[in-house]
Amino acid sequence: MNKDEILMKSRQEYQKEDERETLITTQGFMYGAVGMAIIFFILVFIKLFLKEQRIDDILAMYAAFLFAHYVYKYRMDKVHKNIYPMLCWGICAILNLIVFIWKG
Repeated sequence: MNKDEILMKSRQEYQKEDERETLITTQGFMYGAVGMAIIFFILVFIKLFLKEQRIDDILAMYAAFLFAHYVYKYRMDKVHKNIYPMLCWGICAILNLIVFIWKG
């Protein structure tokens, strides 16, 4: 094989997963998670302290986000330290959703 054939074969193998695109997507999700956390705390403050409303709905959404995060981490890494927070956030999301539906 010559240089061009090797280069073309290498491009075909790595065409599915470009490292730069993966990094940009990962960082984008990280910034999105930080933005969501900021908005979450602002909404909790407004609903809980200023308007005296229930916060079960946004707690369920935030817990579901963290649950999905730990499910993905566990599936990719197979590290057992991710099981405990995954289960805790999953239970928290389900319980908050139940309380939101039950209490209205």
